[in-house]
Amino acid sequence: MALDDELKQLSLDWAEKTINKLESCFSDPTVDLTKEQKKVYKALDAWGWFSKMPLHTGEEDQEISPSNAETYVLMLAMEKYRQLKWEKEHPKPSKWERVTGQKLKKNP
Repeated sequence: MALDDELKQLSLDWAEKTINKLESCFSDPTVDLTKEQKKVYKALDAWGWFSKMPLHTGEEDQEISPSNAETYVLMLAMEKYRQLKWEKEHPKPSKWERVTGQKLKKNP
């Protein structure tokens, strides 16, 4: 199964931004997460990921652990890719389709 390169890149970019934002929040409490990033953080925390595979090295300067961060990025990117792929294969119906139950006919 070949991956859709565009969706893969979008997923990786999103995952990297999310992990970078989480890393920023650990070191700077004034940084705020988006609603989706908070949801990701809460899910990872609830499953105990941060205790089993810390995002930070645990040192005073709170440096991010590169190998753990890479693992988180790949894990989040896989999930985001699945979501984007499903949304691409199952587009939301238009208003016309929701109201009438019929697809909009396009003129040639």
